[in-house]
Amino acid sequence: MSKHPGVWILRPNGRHGYRLKWIVPDSGKARRSTLPAKCQGATKAAEKAREAAAIRKSNEVHRRRGQLEGGAQVRSETPLAEAEQIFWTHLRDKKKAERTFETYAIGVAAFMDWAAKHRIRTTDDVTRGVLSDFDDHLSALGGAASTHNKNQRAIKRMVRVWVLKDLCARITFDDLKRIEPKEVVLDRREWLTPSQCQNMLDAALRHDDDTDAPGTPIAPFVMYSLLSGARVSEMLGLDWSHIDMDALDINGETVGAITVTKSVSKTKREREISFRETPSLRRLFAAMQLRSGKSSGPVWEYSRMAVKRSRNRMSAEFGSPKFTYQQLRVTCDCYLNCSPGIYGGTAAFMAAQRLGHSVAISEKFYASAVRGIKPELRTLEEVLGITRQCDQIIRAVAGASHDHASVSHIGGSSKS
Repeated sequence: MSKHPGVWILRPNGRHGYRLKWIVPDSGKARRSTLPAKCQGATKAAEKAREAAAIRKSNEVHRRRGQLEGGAQVRSETPLAEAEQIFWTHLRDKKKAERTFETYAIGVAAFMDWAAKHRIRTTDDVTRGVLSDFDDHLSALGGAASTHNKNQRAIKRMVRVWVLKDLCARITFDDLKRIEPKEVVLDRREWLTPSQCQNMLDAALRHDDDTDAPGTPIAPFVMYSLLSGARVSEMLGLDWSHIDMDALDINGETVGAITVTKSVSKTKREREISFRETPSLRRLFAAMQLRSGKSSGPVWEYSRMAVKRSRNRMSAEFGSPKFTYQQLRVTCDCYLNCSPGIYGGTAAFMAAQRLGHSVAISEKFYASAVRGIKPELRTLEEVLGITRQCDQIIRAVAGASHDHASVSHIGGSSKS
């Protein structure tokens, strides 16, 4: 009786030395492997080494058969290059944004290069230990903790998809949770003061009044960004069909609202931005819709680069304080959380619902950030002291003011 059932020792054939042959329990296919140098030759020691190697392989095959009979996942032996394409296809099927692909591509490329150097060829070679080693490799490269975590998230997301599609037999979702991100020291959130908001909107009006240089009319977009707290991607993805001018508030009053749909939302969760806290937005969109005559289609036919250029021009040529659209979102969040006359005791929850993040974020970064706001101020326009600027922007959109008539083609395509 063979000491190593299921494993055969193949003799040299001119091209190869001594090899082992066995049937892979997962696939049922035959596999051959050349034995190391100590197993080659005609000596007694080499013969004993060959027998020992065959016995070890036989035990490994027998053990694996038992695992499969016990319900273990079959190994797919999917090459990493093929598995990478499966991952990208999965993201496309989920209709992920182009920026998601760009973000993940850096981390995925780093992992694929590292895996090739460490002879990790298939998804079955990926284990928690492998991911831990790659994480150590990312740490050795240095750089910011946020960059490390971004690349780590890309790989964990890719491997998660592999596990979901039964491509990885040696790793689980729990293993992925044990690969922890680095702690990131968060900087203080920066927001604009009321006077800065006033100066910014005045500069936006001057920018749009400059008809000598072609550009994107930016005042309504900046006003919407400041008062809604929406992300740039959510603003650029806004469709006229998402705006309901007749939406009711909790008291049954008509205030109007915007629905941030799952397809546009960064968190893939639908939420509502009510106009009750910012009534100027309802008037703005009413004027814009009257000018455009549309009930569907994009509200802002702008590119991300176009709104960035106009923002930079506001600061460089028209006296606006420097800002980012993220800062306008932070400003909105900050003053909604700290204005007793808007949300009262439910500010942290209501602001989080409007902005699309957790209550913990509201409490950690914005609650009590600004003090001394008068309780009789009921709208964000009043709190920021920008009622006059909002009225001017709305009149410009409506074409009631010849001083700002250039803004009247907002909502249509424009050069940038």
